[in-house]
Amino acid sequence: MTKWLYTLSFKNRIWISFVLLISLGLILTGYASYYVASKVLRENTINNSQETLDKTVQMMDEKLRSIVVSTGNIIMSDAYKKMVQDLEHHLIPYYQHFSDLQPSFSQMLTMEPVIDSVLIVTSMGEFYPTTNQRKYAPKFEDTEIYSQIQYAKSSTWIPSHEDPFFTEGTEVLTFVLAPFTSLKEEHEVYILVNVKTDALKQMIIENSGKNKDNFLLIDGNG
Repeated sequence: MTKWLYTLSFKNRIWISFVLLISLGLILTGYASYYVASKVLRENTINNSQETLDKTVQMMDEKLRSIVVSTGNIIMSDAYKKMVQDLEHHLIPYYQHFSDLQPSFSQMLTMEPVIDSVLIVTSMGEFYPTTNQRKYAPKFEDTEIYSQIQYAKSSTWIPSHEDPFFTEGTEVLTFVLAPFTSLKEEHEVYILVNVKTDALKQMIIENSGKNKDNFLLIDGNG
């Protein structure tokens, strides 16, 4: 290669050197441009993904908080208060309380369409919307949900699972309101609100523009 260069005229050697330098400069410039563009694109993708994630988390927090507030509205209703007051005395028939609570259930389901079902468990009996059909089994005390609320000793969210109480068997998240009445332990009241996971996923898709296959909904424990 060196001998071949020496056979060339000085003018040709200068020309070849000039071409090599330009080519090297173009290669280095192209690589640097690619590196900078790739870095900017990666940072923009990460920032956009983080922004989408933050908005999704905020939206989920607001929706779950709204469901908790809706549960509080049931507790504040006159029908619920009368039912709790009557737990120890049973002055009013169970079916009368069942009927009186239906407007509160209906309002809650209308205000929050993501809610699939509501179940109030008392020593008097169970109360739920007439739009849902209760299974004969299991009893609330025999479920894993009951075990978890006993362990938590406070209101809690149960991760996604198949609804064990109603015949629909919908995949749900369950908010369990821990008993807080001043009654004896045997008269404690539990309120369970089942939220449709498919409805939450659809809500995320509509607000983020992402395909349902592009995200995974998990709890804080992974």
